[in-house]
Amino acid sequence: MTYEIASFQASVDLPSLKIDHTPAEIRQRVTDLADILKQYPQEDLPVQHEFLEGIYLRTVFMKAGTIVVGKIHKQEHVAIISKGHATVHTEHGVVDMRAPFIFKSPPGVQRALVIHEDMVWTTVHRSDHTDLEKLEEQLIAKDFTDPVLIERAQKCLGA
Repeated sequence: MTYEIASFQASVDLPSLKIDHTPAEIRQRVTDLADILKQYPQEDLPVQHEFLEGIYLRTVFMKAGTIVVGKIHKQEHVAIISKGHATVHTEHGVVDMRAPFIFKSPPGVQRALVIHEDMVWTTVHRSDHTDLEKLEEQLIAKDFTDPVLIERAQKCLGA
């Protein structure tokens, strides 16, 4: 069975964005939003876990009308949006994401999503672990001061 990506549309809401947003400013905005949202009741998002040899798939089901701040991943991975529509605050600004859409996500990125239509978002990771606690430790940074993220940033800068 083959799948074809019919199209991808991205739009930027210029009135709400300053032209000079840096990745650090965007990161801070998403972090601030996550801190604010922690003060409110949390939506229980169903998650499905699948394991293949050396591969971990994590699928999150998000309801329309929710605001979701994603996890900070330590390693590059593939993201697959198989259903839904959301406005996503990314490291590149605000984009409109609609299924079907597949993209490569770099390490050290955190996104904020406003879900407009029920969404199914799957991440695909390299891992030999099947224990969820070990997976979380390997794949997810608690914050941007995680040593793995700092080391990767230094490598990118040639330090």
